[in-house]
Amino acid sequence: MELTRKAQTAAVVLIPAVGTADNIAWKISATLASGDVKVARHYGGVWHVDNITDLPVEIAGTGLLAVTLTEEEMTPDDNAYPVAVLFKDAAGSEWIDNALIIHCTANDMSNVILDINGLDAISGAAPAGVATNFREMVVQLWRRFFKKSTCTSTQLKTYADNGVDILTTQTVSDDSTTQTQGSAS
Repeated sequence: MELTRKAQTAAVVLIPAVGTADNIAWKISATLASGDVKVARHYGGVWHVDNITDLPVEIAGTGLLAVTLTEEEMTPDDNAYPVAVLFKDAAGSEWIDNALIIHCTANDMSNVILDINGLDAISGAAPAGVATNFREMVVQLWRRFFKKSTCTSTQLKTYADNGVDILTTQTVSDDSTTQTQGSAS
């Protein structure tokens, strides 16, 4: 499993314990001991593999493990190197080997939340001309219907917020059968 988390910040990640090759279901009440879970991270210019500070804890008999990583464990010397949490049953084969690969970032990724808070943080500024990216396309579409636009027998124009400056112009024509709208410029 791969995921992204903020570097140099303690984190809790959930991962299922998976049974043996003969029984691929989630493993309930997996026995975890020292040496079963290790953290591999790059620091001091080389890779190090150490026992995790706190062994994962199963959540209420679900087979889902809460893996707590310390700030130190979430600190590679360069965010180009991921942090890996390695699961290997040192005592035998009660459960299948597994790994979490955590890509560390300098920020907390809050700028990519796709809920009401994250979407409201996206600029609604009008593009200066024809849209060149998805954000501008959405804004331009909204503006076409809810901001000032004019349509004569030959041109469709959209305007800036001041209602005077023209943002885009499109040719239009109508031959009494088909109405045609050209590309914006």
